[in-house]
Amino acid sequence: MVCDITALYVFKSLYESGSAKVVSDIYGMSPSKVSRYITILRDSYSDTLFIRKRAGFIPSERSRSIYPMVCAAIDKIESTGLRCNNSESRSEVVIITPDFMAQGLLSYLERFTSMQSSQCTIVLKSNSSDLYGDMLSGRVCMALGYLDEESVSFFRSNKSLKVELIDCCEEAYLIASEVNPIWQDRLSIESIADRPFASINHNGDCKVREPFEMYCNNKGLDLNVKLKTNSADCLLGIISNTYTVSISHSTFFAKFMSKHEGIRVKAIPPEQVDKLSGFTQFSKCYLVSNNEMKAIPINNIDDGVLMYLKGLC
Repeated sequence: MVCDITALYVFKSLYESGSAKVVSDIYGMSPSKVSRYITILRDSYSDTLFIRKRAGFIPSERSRSIYPMVCAAIDKIESTGLRCNNSESRSEVVIITPDFMAQGLLSYLERFTSMQSSQCTIVLKSNSSDLYGDMLSGRVCMALGYLDEESVSFFRSNKSLKVELIDCCEEAYLIASEVNPIWQDRLSIESIADRPFASINHNGDCKVREPFEMYCNNKGLDLNVKLKTNSADCLLGIISNTYTVSISHSTFFAKFMSKHEGIRVKAIPPEQVDKLSGFTQFSKCYLVSNNEMKAIPINNIDDGVLMYLKGLC
């Protein structure tokens, strides 16, 4: 049987991620070395263990039967103080966050963690091309983001990741300059559709239509979209200097915008928001973190992020 405990770690990580690339990144080994460990495992258990498909490595029946035992074996090994180390010690704590949440977050976390280890630095990034893979490999430690239900289910299916809901996004807020004539109207979806509109997409994909745009298209309303952006600064620029309006379903974003001089934010009446609910599911805001946070020399950093967000509201 297998005598190199690294093979057990490779098995567990491949089972959970379905990606040889993720395993390679986690343990700092070449793809060919990952393949060799897979071969060792297959020879040891006399089974293919994983079937390679376009979606990734799919575990066989044999893999599913031994997975709990491998996890138990790794837990016992680590209880003795041993563990399979990555090739490099962690020097950065990378957090993915929308740009509007990032403003002030770094300085807050630096104060929050000032009494702790200085072995690593906190780095904020606005996006990741492969968030799932980056989270599993440890390249990203935490992520704040707006996710749909399918993505949330996918993240929660992996035991290595912790997913917390922090904003239900069930309301809608009108955002416009204080001098915009729209504030003289009764707030309704139809009156908003008469104004120049800027679409803010917190998911980062400006090609995706937000519910208000879909509603207007369905009802034949001639919505004049002046801007599609995922940048708070771009939205602020057009709203401050024109009569363009915007809608956001994020409480955090609405509070953030309301703190800017010359900007007014108001909740749209619930009966008007209900008109949008049938067109698409609103993405909710989640905090995703890696359960292997014990490997990071900054304790309770996730608590610091949550305290900062609470301060936004």
